[in-house]
Parts: sequence; C-alpha cells; structure tokens
Amino acid sequence: MAYSICSIDYRRMKIFQLELFGAGVKSGYYNPQAPFTTPVMPKAQLEALLFDYNKTYQLYRNGGKSQKGDFLIAKHALIKALDEIADDVNEVAQGDEGIIMIGGYKPTKTSRSEKTIPPVPKIETVKHGGEGEVHAQCNMLGAEIYYSCLLTEGAPLPDNFQMQSGKLTIPASGLGMAIQIDETKSRKKTFRNLKPGTRYYVYFFARNSAGVSLLSDVRTIICG
Repeated sequence: MAYSICSIDYRRMKIFQLELFGAGVKSGYYNPQAPFTTPVMPKAQLEALLFDYNKTYQLYRNGGKSQKGDFLIAKHALIKALDEIADDVNEVAQGDEGIIMIGGYKPTKTSRSEKTIPPVPKIETVKHGGEGEVHAQCNMLGAEIYYSCLLTEGAPLPDNFQMQSGKLTIPASGLGMAIQIDETKSRKKTFRNLKPGTRYYVYFFARNSAGVSLLSDVRTIICG
C-alpha cells in the first residue's frame, strides 16, 4: 500500500487547527534532519504566512465582518503554501508513509494495484542559475513516479531519435552533439558546467513500474 497527502484534510480544519497544523509542517519540513533538501520556499516565507493568518484572524474576531476579507486572503495564501509544500513532500516520499509524517502531513492510503505508464510530462520552467548553469522543472504526475531530463547542446534531437517502448533509439550515425541525461528521481533538475552563450534544448520523460512515457515537447534556453 502506498500513501500520499490529501489536501482536503487541512482545508477543512477549524481556524486554530489549521494554525497548529501549519506550525507542525514548518517544524517537520524544515528540520535539518528531514529529507526535504530543496524546500519549495524559504522557512521565513511560511512563518510570515502563519503570522498573517493569526493576525488577520484576531482582527476579524475583534473587528467583525469588515475584517473578514483580509482574513480570507491570508487563509488562502497559507493553504496555497501548504499545497506547494505537500507536492514536494509527496515527491520526496514516493508513497512512503513515514516520510509524509516527517513532513508534518497526514498520510492517506492509495492503491498500488492499477499501475499505468505515466503521461508525458509538461515542462513548467527552464531558467538560468549561476554561470554555466540551467534549472529545469516539469509538472508533478503523482506518487511513485521518477522524472528524467535530457539536454542537448546546440541543436534539438533529430526526428529519428525517438522513445519507443521505454528505450531511447539513437541513429546509427550518432547525434553529433553533446547530450546529458539527468536520471535522478526529482522533477527538478540542475545542469552545470554548460557553455555560456550556447543554446540548449530540454526534454523530460517519466517512468514508474509500469513503463516509460514519451518525450515531452522541447524547451530551449541560451545558457548565461
């Protein structure tokens, strides 16, 4: 049995329950011993959202309906942040109940029985990092899915370079270009030691125990 996070659990919480829950997520997700090594937001950002949530609630409770709008804005901002952190916890946990609990969330059982090949990932961002560095990220497709990223230098993949039955078919003549593949399971990729001023082409694909998706559409970037 695999586990994931159901956001409806904390969306239905009472006012003080949500505040306590958010504080628990902050303690677990940002714990130096926790496995969440690349947080989706700084700890100070979540702390500020928790502070605003509490402050606007106190004003709403004491000031009446005229303060309700500010409170609802603060509440929605906090839940949006908890949703973003939940996505990252799910990605790191890959169905592991214990890791979800470390992150401060409640694990919900999901079935492993109906496995299908993942859909094609959609590239969300491709952006510059430091000099000679590119960051790429695709959308999250669910638990127990691994993400791979392929990067080519100077030119896109030729038409006869295809993903077929989970295998990358390379033409007999070779590609004639530099190519890198990041096989770490995260959907967030970092490529370093690239050539500044050179155009790079980025593709994603996903895999699970049922198989491998096709390659995503390409995104391009000129390395800074």
